[in-house]
Amino acid sequence: MNKSKTVWSIFRDYVNSKPIGTEITRQEILNQVEKELVEAGKTINHYQKGTVANFSSTTLDCARNMATGRYYLEKTERVGHYKIICHFPSDYTISQLRKDYDCEQKMIAEMNEHGNRCKHNED
Repeated sequence: MNKSKTVWSIFRDYVNSKPIGTEITRQEILNQVEKELVEAGKTINHYQKGTVANFSSTTLDCARNMATGRYYLEKTERVGHYKIICHFPSDYTISQLRKDYDCEQKMIAEMNEHGNRCKHNED
């Protein structure tokens, strides 16, 4: 069965196609998403650029930020450059990434709150 390509599935598969330790850029990811969506026919006609992929870069940036927060990607010293530190499970969904990300952020917040309570108790 050939599933419909989404911004998420293209991003996930692109990351998984690279060896761990590879540095990739935001622009490379955007180019890959654009290429694959155009090939899949998911396009609109832009009044200046002609036929372009119909997607929002914000969708991609949100997924990339969550992937960085979940330790699949790591920011480098160069803006817009990321190092792959872990591959996604092949059936991993954006919904699962969001759920995992939210859970981790909650744990971090709780740890920070616990640390703040300990500091207040020292006074």
